Amino acid sequence: MSEIPDEIDFGATLPEPIVQMSTTHVTTREQPTMVSFVDHRGRVWTTEITLPANTNMHTVLQIAKASLDLMMGQKKLDFNDLHVLVEPKDNHATTLAEVERVVVMHDNQMKKLEK
Repeated sequence: MSEIPDEIDFGATLPEPIVQMSTTHVTTREQPTMVSFVDHRGRVWTTEITLPANTNMHTVLQIAKASLDLMMGQKKLDFNDLHVLVEPKDNHATTLAEVERVVVMHDNQMKKLEK
């Protein structure tokens, strides 16, 4: 058993509080991003989606599949038929080792996709 002290020093500094970090709750800033969905017929839907900045491309594909499934009605997409085209923030820092496929498209064609 611990002993109770005879005197308590109320002027003493308090010990630092113990902060416990939860590994299940990670906060990140939200990142609004324009996303264009193109279906199998070439129809394009463009919308702004706000997601956490650390969202990976697999999650983006899942969102795209769900969105296209809703927009297309009865026809269901195969997840493997969808591909993500991304524009890196830094063309100098992104290397071929970090990508599997490269698609180069003229800006005018991208604008047609985004309409």
